[in-house]
Amino acid sequence: MPTTMLPPLHINSWTSQSLSGLAQKILNSKQKPLILIDGSAGSGKTTLAVKLAAILDANLVSTDDVSWCADPIHWDGEMLDNIMIPWLNGVDVSYRPSGWVKENRPGTIDVDPDKPLIIEGMGASRKTLRALSSFSIWVDTDPQAARERVVQRDLAKGENGGTIESVTEFADWWDSLLNPLLLAEQSWKYVDVIVSGQHSDMDTGSLMIYIPDTKAGTPIINSNHLYTERLLLRPWRESDAEALYRYAKNPEIGPPAGWPPHTSVENSREIIRDVLSAPGTYALVLKGAEEPIGSIGLMLGERSSFKLPEDEGEIGYWIGMPFWGQGLMPEAVREMMRHGFEDLKLRTIWCGYYEGNQKSLRAQQKCGFQYHHTIQDAHCSLLDEIRTEHVNCITKEQWLAINK
Repeated sequence: MPTTMLPPLHINSWTSQSLSGLAQKILNSKQKPLILIDGSAGSGKTTLAVKLAAILDANLVSTDDVSWCADPIHWDGEMLDNIMIPWLNGVDVSYRPSGWVKENRPGTIDVDPDKPLIIEGMGASRKTLRALSSFSIWVDTDPQAARERVVQRDLAKGENGGTIESVTEFADWWDSLLNPLLLAEQSWKYVDVIVSGQHSDMDTGSLMIYIPDTKAGTPIINSNHLYTERLLLRPWRESDAEALYRYAKNPEIGPPAGWPPHTSVENSREIIRDVLSAPGTYALVLKGAEEPIGSIGLMLGERSSFKLPEDEGEIGYWIGMPFWGQGLMPEAVREMMRHGFEDLKLRTIWCGYYEGNQKSLRAQQKCGFQYHHTIQDAHCSLLDEIRTEHVNCITKEQWLAINK
């Protein structure tokens, strides 16, 4: 056995999911999704990719084809420049990878821009590709079981020498190349779904799946995490202090919302401990990334600034300046509204903004909030200022009417 085997994830709470149900989950993320399917050699990722491609009528590209007779690790640039980005731009793809040209392999990799795209293979969900994907999957199989599959598969096909010794030697060599990449990326922490390659029956379409957390260590399901098409909403961690300071030190971020710019990384760390650790407060993280780019919170009842009844809540939010104008804040607010009305059974959600903060007003209007009242002499305690605050709200009935 090679010394670079992947660690088993020790997941004990798999959930039953049909293959068609997983396909619908993917379509819910985007109508024409870009899907990444990753896992170790022998995990079952290729079988899953073929089955999903048939259901979704999707293009299917194997990383092995792009890296054929070329660099087996650093093929991501070629994949991005010649397949993924052209597909995203609506361009018909007919591409001959560099290894095909060098070795005179006939044919092309053809991709229809009007169909979903699946990229499958070891390293497919690496960080450089995740930023462009709409859905990613890790197929998890016990390392010993995966190795046995590889050996039996290659023996049956007569590949890589055709003997147990030669097939095992090749598998050791291949894992020694690819597994260090997988261990460095640890993509299983950041994908949308983990599929069990051992406990799923691909032939009948009966899968066992797991929704991972992006927290370091073994993935765990965490009800404190929310998801949108482009964002993960998760609790703040003290290790987020540097990222928080990077955006919160900007004087155009905090003061319009009623709080002073952060003065140092340590100041940001203290605010994470003392303020952002409150229940219902979430860091905004782009899917496929690790660092927060903003914050959102839903404060219930007496914990809100409006001292609301317990079946009502108040949303507050901000996002770093580099991410303005991309629709990310309304996307996060809509998910927080869904969470409040569906999961927490709230009756009304409130949201305020100070006079002149037009960006906050526009985000609220896009999400369906309606004007309720104005507080003329609101005391902004963190800045010790008197301001005019406008208060909007939306009821569950109004939200349901918008989201029919």
